[in-house]
Amino acid sequence: MTRARLPEPVCLTRGPGTNKHPRLLVDRRNRLWLAWQRSVDGRDSVVVTCLRDNFVVFEQEFSNFGSAYRPVMCEDAAGRIIVAWSEVGAGGANVFLTSIVHGQQASAVAVSTGGSDVEPALAADESGVWVAYHSFRRGKASVFLRRFRDGWSDELEVTPGMEAYRPALVALGGGRVRVYFDAYAGGRYDVHGAESDGATVGAPVRISSGGTWCHTPVAVPDGRGGAPDGRGGAVVAWQGIGTDKYVCYDMAVDGRTERVASLECVHTSCDVCASADAVWLTWRISGSVFLMRRLDRATGSWWPALAIPKSGAYCRRPATAVDRRGNVWLAWQSPPAGEERFSRRADIYLQRVTPEFFGGMADPSLAVHAYAGEAGHEMVPLPDAPRFEASGGARVWFGELHAHCCFSDGLGTHDQFYNAARDLSGLDFGAVVEHVEFPDELTAPEWRLGQLVAEVFNEPGRFVTIVGHEWASNEVGLPYGHKNIYFPGRAGELLCPKSPSADTPERLFGSARRLGAIVVPHHVSVRWGATDWDHHDPDVQRLCEIASHHGIMEYDGNPRAHVDPPVPGCSVQAALARGYRLGLIAGSDTHRLAPGRDGGVAAVVCGQLTRDEVFAALRQRRCYASTGPRLLVDFGINGHGMGQEVDLARLGGPVAVGFRIRADCRVVAVEVVRNNEAVHREEADSPEASAEWRDPAAPTAGTYYYLRIELGGGEFAWSSPIWVV
Repeated sequence: MTRARLPEPVCLTRGPGTNKHPRLLVDRRNRLWLAWQRSVDGRDSVVVTCLRDNFVVFEQEFSNFGSAYRPVMCEDAAGRIIVAWSEVGAGGANVFLTSIVHGQQASAVAVSTGGSDVEPALAADESGVWVAYHSFRRGKASVFLRRFRDGWSDELEVTPGMEAYRPALVALGGGRVRVYFDAYAGGRYDVHGAESDGATVGAPVRISSGGTWCHTPVAVPDGRGGAPDGRGGAVVAWQGIGTDKYVCYDMAVDGRTERVASLECVHTSCDVCASADAVWLTWRISGSVFLMRRLDRATGSWWPALAIPKSGAYCRRPATAVDRRGNVWLAWQSPPAGEERFSRRADIYLQRVTPEFFGGMADPSLAVHAYAGEAGHEMVPLPDAPRFEASGGARVWFGELHAHCCFSDGLGTHDQFYNAARDLSGLDFGAVVEHVEFPDELTAPEWRLGQLVAEVFNEPGRFVTIVGHEWASNEVGLPYGHKNIYFPGRAGELLCPKSPSADTPERLFGSARRLGAIVVPHHVSVRWGATDWDHHDPDVQRLCEIASHHGIMEYDGNPRAHVDPPVPGCSVQAALARGYRLGLIAGSDTHRLAPGRDGGVAAVVCGQLTRDEVFAALRQRRCYASTGPRLLVDFGINGHGMGQEVDLARLGGPVAVGFRIRADCRVVAVEVVRNNEAVHREEADSPEASAEWRDPAAPTAGTYYYLRIELGGGEFAWSSPIWVV
């Protein structure tokens, strides 16, 4: 028997710019429609293309304000193609809609004017066109619904009293629609469904279960033409983050819910499509492979998952649709073939999966019967951490300043990160620092949406958010290392290492100074991202990240170093030896939605939990680092605290070092480090340690001191240094 082979995928985009968030639709005439977001020179638009027999018969590009984000499509009862998207600009975010008929695009209309409305979903039936979206206008996320039928209906809040996100829509017929969404309550996310007739909405019903966080539903009509009463059904799939592995996929089909796969995979998503006789679920398992699994509705059994190879490095965001001939179409975004390493733009690719491929003739080597992955982490609250008060009545606040989510190469959404940091990890502040150029460019609407979500979750006294992003020069072929940029207020600028404002460390430092930002190098001695310490600006490069899940970077050869041999001369101590006055923090660099649990946490000392005070403490180096445990580090010399510079003439005698340590675990020992050498060690073997020690060496200008705290279980913490000048 001849083995079926997949046709080669087709690249639909060429030229400058990056292309993201593809969606697919097969209309009643069996034409294939694609929509995606295109970003060129900071302007973002929607592109809609129609293909028939592999020929482009229509293509249109449009945007109201040049800030288009994440288009979706449906076909209405009159055969018009309806397109909706968000415009996420400096002045806010709203949803817009247009229609395409006979190759003509109608003028776009505003569906919402709330100023924080994003991620629309569409459906249509004989009663009109339905649009759902989530909005932050009431200080939390809520899902709203509208219908167009001879005019727009009033907004209907689908989720009053709930914190709800990311709707999906399916028209049921008979003037009713089902809205799926994920909602956060009680420390977890679940997928819910609610039905509406456009005037009222039924009580939401939770359809997910188990020990996972369930989110980001995708839903389609069940493909069988509806029930005898004229009402159709739906197929819905969603992502999970939980105890088995990091990502799993559950699917509700024909009234039952079934787990399809469970595996580790970051920066992922799934899609589903259905016909009368089958359902297909597609998801990503690695940088270059999608898996597609088929449910045979006649037998109720799942076929083995089949790999869709040659998807391109860092392929993401699959979109699927099935046509009348049984072909399943798959679109995705990926860096251009052959340019994966440093291109940092994305193209849209299209793959046709023929019926023969699923008909028993597919290459058996592409069948996947098991899903490999590492053990995941439980999305459950950590035990309550102790609270500490530092000298002078200031408080110690703990946070995660280094995390990546779905806009770059991490798992989960920004709201999920903040909820996890605050409610599960018990942290006081947090920052999502998406890569601006990995695995592809961070677009302006994505950047603004991240800032919008950060502002929603910024609640002084309860939880503080810091706006920032990562500058990773090595990802564009430059040798300067990786740095996080943190901004003082609710907004900042994208400082990309490919842009004229930040394509060298000196230009980056200049832009950061203009914006009042802080620059923080991290994983400073790893082979693939070592910091070039020949470039430094003491006014803005105020801190250094000493530990993360990549390891400890204090000195070459230290415990818990990265698996790769360190680059000599790039450690934290190497920078201090150059005379750089760097405060020390840690951040996990988590990519798996584990804030504060993945190898690093930062502590700041300040009076009130506000963005201004936390940022000021970071700038003034009133901060310290831990590989995870929460602890009080109260450290000073001659009455001067962490991060300070002490005038030699005013020192008033020999250096007297004093410290007080209290931890939520065993303190093994505390070392006083002077000029990178441990000169005194206090054994502890207790949750508390304190001592005073007088340095027998005469103080000299340029001397610096910091603490290295050895904790139980192989954990460590470090104070920021104090300098004699």
